[in-house]
Amino acid sequence: MNKAQAEGIVKERVLREPSHCALIEGATQEFEKCFAVYVQSQEYIDSGDSTDMLIGLGPVLVAKTTGEVYETGSAYPTEHYVAAFEACGDPFGEPTAAIALVGLSKNVEKASAIKHLNGITGLGTGSAKAQIESVIGGEEVVISLTDEESVAAVIKAFSAMGILSRQVWKIRG
Repeated sequence: MNKAQAEGIVKERVLREPSHCALIEGATQEFEKCFAVYVQSQEYIDSGDSTDMLIGLGPVLVAKTTGEVYETGSAYPTEHYVAAFEACGDPFGEPTAAIALVGLSKNVEKASAIKHLNGITGLGTGSAKAQIESVIGGEEVVISLTDEESVAAVIKAFSAMGILSRQVWKIRG
């Protein structure tokens, strides 16, 4: 899908006739898994006067693979909605205090990874070893942390040990 196709989908599915809104020309942004298409009142587009703006409109995300449309709001910046969508398929998803160990990079430091997993989860050495061996064997392992603030540091530490990981996101609903 390209930008013009994404904008066409928004015109067809969001800006149905009669509509007092229109696309903001030249504002559509492309991301890895979606396009962010911006709409606003036609009055604002014509006048540029902020008193003609509709409040609460955020980007309309269009999934590149399916063409599915997600209307967002103005509570968060575009990057928040896009990060959520690209992480879990839902622009309203929320990050959790869990990470998924998902694979390996070139040089795995198995002993260090076991020790690190033991330290952050309180698992016994045998259980931590079994979890790391599961990842090495191609399985995804999800671990819960005590707080969301430590997620980035734990992901970085595992990465340095050759274990690929990502934050787990909660889908709304």
